[in-house]
Amino acid sequence: MFDPGLERYHIFAIDGVKNGWEFVHNELPPSFHSETAALENYEFVRRHVDTVIPGHDRPFRIHGTTEIEYVRELSCTIQFYPEPDGDGQCVRFGGGGLTIVH
Repeated sequence: MFDPGLERYHIFAIDGVKNGWEFVHNELPPSFHSETAALENYEFVRRHVDTVIPGHDRPFRIHGTTEIEYVRELSCTIQFYPEPDGDGQCVRFGGGGLTIVH
């Protein structure tokens, strides 16, 4: 996801990046299919992503290959279409938690 206002790339990594400590230490999450593919995923994230929203940790920014900085505040809005012909719904993530906007 690209945030043009901040000119930063963010990724919802879910379990592709479980948490910051494992990411920095190349510890793979238990849900990977291939060790090689999982390590390639980590390297892709390091090269192309500024902010990671992991599956089991707070969002963090990447500094180099071995440092992260936890983000104090981060919010984003995702629009999705549960019905192909219907109106979209927005989901906002942020300091106040998750909000579904109709």
